[in-house]
Amino acid sequence: MKSILSLLLIGCVLIGCSRDEVLVPHASVEWVWSWVVLDAEPSTAQSPIEEFWGIFARENQILSLANLWLTEMPDVCWLLTEEQKSQVKSLDLQGNDVEIVDVDLSCLPLLTEIDLSFNKVTSVERVGTPLKKIFLNNNNISSLKDIAIDTSQMESLVIPHNQLTTLQWIWAYPQLVNLEVYRNNLVSLEWVEQLQDLEKIKLEFNQLTSLSLLDSLPNLWFVTAKYNNIDPDTLVAWEEKTKSYITTKQAN
Repeated sequence: MKSILSLLLIGCVLIGCSRDEVLVPHASVEWVWSWVVLDAEPSTAQSPIEEFWGIFARENQILSLANLWLTEMPDVCWLLTEEQKSQVKSLDLQGNDVEIVDVDLSCLPLLTEIDLSFNKVTSVERVGTPLKKIFLNNNNISSLKDIAIDTSQMESLVIPHNQLTTLQWIWAYPQLVNLEVYRNNLVSLEWVEQLQDLEKIKLEFNQLTSLSLLDSLPNLWFVTAKYNNIDPDTLVAWEEKTKSYITTKQAN
């Protein structure tokens, strides 16, 4: 059964209500849905979710369900019309209280990006569709193994402010171009050599002592690694490489 509380919260963001109203218990999903749609003539009424879609998502194709106190992933496939499903490219769920991500979003054929920043995520078990970008910053992930979804097409993994101590399992991201793992607990970059397409990596505020493994990545041009235990000359060398790359790109 759909989460009653999740549906109430989504309904509230669509039509506007106070948090006190959200916390009133209700008996059935059917009642919640009739409440969300409101009293209106069927032939002329525009449901709140249609109004919401028109305001927030039609132009940029982002469906935002951010900051709704959600504790589990909502079943957006049940809430959206077929036309709306065919347009969503990005799903914004940041600022909720989701711990485990387990949902089938295969009904969204264009979906390539999910933002789960500032939740309480410990594992991503299922999303039902390959993603190109995922934001997981400020969560409670301790291992890349806990992201157990299809990452074969992932191009950007943003996962700072978590509890990673190793990059083991990074081989599951063969197409990764951007990796942001600053403010974790990394002590080594072992396994990073698997990312032969990597172009950018952010490593600040870890416990690293060497960046030598990055030399094996032919496409890498952007590295930030301050506030580790890295030799200053190494940091300067990467800064110069970045500046040189940008200068060359601008000249062309």
